[in-house]
Amino acid sequence: MKREMLSPRYTTRYEDLLLPDVQDILIACVDGLKGFPDAINSVFPQTYIQLCIIHMVRNCLKYVSWKDYKAATSGLRPDRRGGTDGDG
Repeated sequence: MKREMLSPRYTTRYEDLLLPDVQDILIACVDGLKGFPDAINSVFPQTYIQLCIIHMVRNCLKYVSWKDYKAATSGLRPDRRGGTDGDG
């Protein structure tokens, strides 16, 4: 996509990152908003664009039937009790 066709708002924000010391971005985790990947790659062409895991899960769950929803999502809930895996 040509740079002039992108949303100027996005492209300007990424160009602002060039000013201090940012020379390149290795990975950009985005939320799926149209124009983000193109704007990032127009300024940082080698950047790998990754969809945020929360948005990936949400996009997948829209194809799960309502009757299977609880079973499909039960393993996705984070353990909020605290601690780490090694706390046994």
